[in-house]
Amino acid sequence: MGFIFPWVTGRSVAEFLLIFLLLTVNLFSQSYEINPSPFQVMRSSGKIEHPFLGGLNTPRIQFTDLNQDGFLDLVILDGDVLSFLSSGSRALHYRPSDAWDGPIQDWLILKDVTGDGLPDLLTADGFGEVLIFENSGINDNWFVGTAAKDPALRAESGSQPALYDFDNDGDEDFFGGNASGTISFFRNNGSASLPQWQFETPNFGGIIVLLDTVITGAGASKAAHGASAVQIFDYENDGAPDIFFGDFFSSGVYHLQNIGGGSSPRFRLITKNFPQNAPVQTPGLNQTTFAIIDSLPDLFVTAAFPSADVDNFLHYRNSGTRAQPAFRRVTKNFISSIDIGRRSHIAWADFNADGLADFILSGDGGNIAAYRGDGDSSFQWISDDWIPPTATLSGVASALVDLNDDGLPDLVAGLFDGTLRGFRNIGAPAAPGFMEDNSLIPFEDFGTYAAPGFGDFDNDRDQDLVVGNLRGQVRFLENTGTKQQPFFARLVTNADEFAVESFASPMFADWNNDGRLDLLIGSSSGVIRIWFQRQTGMKLSFSAAPDVQIDAGVRSIAPAAIIARNDGSKDIVAGCERGGIVYLTARDGMTPRLPVPHKLLLFPNPSTDRLTVLAATSIITIDIYDILGRRLSQQSPIEAQQRTMDVSNLPAGLFFVRAKTTNGFLFAKFVKL
Repeated sequence: MGFIFPWVTGRSVAEFLLIFLLLTVNLFSQSYEINPSPFQVMRSSGKIEHPFLGGLNTPRIQFTDLNQDGFLDLVILDGDVLSFLSSGSRALHYRPSDAWDGPIQDWLILKDVTGDGLPDLLTADGFGEVLIFENSGINDNWFVGTAAKDPALRAESGSQPALYDFDNDGDEDFFGGNASGTISFFRNNGSASLPQWQFETPNFGGIIVLLDTVITGAGASKAAHGASAVQIFDYENDGAPDIFFGDFFSSGVYHLQNIGGGSSPRFRLITKNFPQNAPVQTPGLNQTTFAIIDSLPDLFVTAAFPSADVDNFLHYRNSGTRAQPAFRRVTKNFISSIDIGRRSHIAWADFNADGLADFILSGDGGNIAAYRGDGDSSFQWISDDWIPPTATLSGVASALVDLNDDGLPDLVAGLFDGTLRGFRNIGAPAAPGFMEDNSLIPFEDFGTYAAPGFGDFDNDRDQDLVVGNLRGQVRFLENTGTKQQPFFARLVTNADEFAVESFASPMFADWNNDGRLDLLIGSSSGVIRIWFQRQTGMKLSFSAAPDVQIDAGVRSIAPAAIIARNDGSKDIVAGCERGGIVYLTARDGMTPRLPVPHKLLLFPNPSTDRLTVLAATSIITIDIYDILGRRLSQQSPIEAQQRTMDVSNLPAGLFFVRAKTTNGFLFAKFVKL
């Protein structure tokens, strides 16, 4: 049975209730968007500005004036796309937008390449070619429409390219990092309004970066290396733009000074640890950005290395001059939010017996963070290591539930290895304390990334269990014991009926207000599927197919709680891929967003033998390519929205799927185990 706690706020108590057994209205009249700050959250260092934004894992950023008000706005690509508008002060305000529904992959650049003064969008197509979306000039729908593709431009997957008018002829040239540690240069021989890029050299400036070695003035390199992030900026304001290079294997930033000018560039390495007075130190793949948010260009560095999932958006303020910058680091989190690292799960309970809802947050790193409800719509951080584990935990999906009917919330942790770990609360109502005790939970392998959820789905007044996993499957276990001594027996069900793409994250709630617990399952694609329970009594009886689908637009969505408002609408609080918490606000009078035509869903992902391809419109052909662009398989004709393919003959690795649909070509990646 779920907890019910009133929020003690300046608003009416009826306006916000944290509800697991919901008082709801029909979802078909609502859609959702992120509200990053519905409640105040404090850490010891101060207020978290965007606590419910969802965290950041591997951000790629662009500063540009999106709404043409004369102030720089911010766009972040981190799997999801997040936009922030500025009103002239240093404060940035999150702006939900439908402008980012296009296939933005790996990187983005926002610059005017069509000569109309509006920033256009350049991004990858998944196969190395570059897509260009022209800015429509319509706020919140800036880049809706069909992308153009310039066959002359190419950018390696995983690397962040740059646009800069290097030869000072009034149009933007294109620079892209290569796996060989070099920089490709595409000169723009067109104009500011009609670009015509032409490949000129794979070894711009003779620069080669190999591990900790930097060579300038060298010939072409054939050595294998890794991804990179290239930035071009006139650092000394002398008309000779320099290069700032973030390497996959380097924790710092390389500064290569241009000592030859724009027309005849020659470079020398100034430092591997820029800026020299306060060097950047992250796990790696650092993107450098210079932006004027007051009077001088400040320095921003984002880390895109896979393990750089916290403290990855650094801001350095320029206290020098335009010709002699001096940078001082202000923060490691320019956009601050609650963030546990990667693939977060939330659990709620009043664990200090003060009548207010508290929550814990867990994720891939294994630690569990705790936040205390302080009333007046606020939360206070307690600890990032709330429960010191008796052994190292990994890939944690936590749940809080009273397993032995003593009135105290116990902790159940689903783990990466597919097992569950139990921690019994041996403390007092106002002072929880936990001891590992696995006697109250089932011992079995539920599949990688086990994610537990509890609820009395058979209406016999004890806690039953459902567990999701990485393959998108769910398993139901009925509590056939007692409230004081539970015993969980697996129910025989057709698990495929409840399968999602991958990373199934289930919870129970009475979604349609009929007195029965329904099943909500979050997934890697960001879609929450809801199955209604069909009858009351001692039997599990869900509908055969999802009754509701909500495209939350947030990867690896893990629903955890519902906020019911006094107007009958309801909001969703969930964990996500980016490691934080997203607060999804219902938008009245709208239809929930279903998977849109430009999205191609692959599941299970990773896959071992069979791969299902799903699109919103009919699929005509499906091609599978390896990372070298070689086509390995083709299936046609299909003329259906879904197709399951045998991929057992493929070797382990990363592959790309291209599907031709009645709405154009769609692309997606999958991993073969």
